[in-house]
Amino acid sequence: MGCHYRKQLGIQIEPGGDVRGVVWSPDGKTLASCSDDLAIQLWDAANGRALRELREHTSPVDGIVWSSDGKRLCSSSWDHTVRLWDAETGKAIRTLAGHKDAVTCIAWSPDLDGQHIASGSNDQTVRIWDPETGRQEYVLEGHTARLVSVAFLDGGRLLPRWAKLVR
Repeated sequence: MGCHYRKQLGIQIEPGGDVRGVVWSPDGKTLASCSDDLAIQLWDAANGRALRELREHTSPVDGIVWSSDGKRLCSSSWDHTVRLWDAETGKAIRTLAGHKDAVTCIAWSPDLDGQHIASGSNDQTVRIWDPETGRQEYVLEGHTARLVSVAFLDGGRLLPRWAKLVR
């Protein structure tokens, strides 16, 4: 018989729209949520208290990911942008622009120096960014449908997943 552990957090997320994503910080002390209300909310996982709101996107926020050191966040939005945030201050660090449609998924390379961010979009591309400079390093084209997820595997390999076209 397996052992099950369950802890209920006293966090009640009440955005102005659907919650699109919730992710734990690497140290497990903070939760970040993103939603249709154009905002990212940071929550104290110990007491459920809202810590700060990050708001600069002009359309719903579809994805969010922490840097491996927990100092920064990266968000993807229907406003065609990716934004980098300082998690401590809640200030936007930079905006990464280049997609021509909604940015639906985001991943940060898991290595400690966090050398790359991958973003996937309804424009059927994956773009690879340098988070330190904001420079777009690669555009991966040729997908035949919108991207629904991107992930880095061991060794920094990238795994994109796209929606299946239904006719």
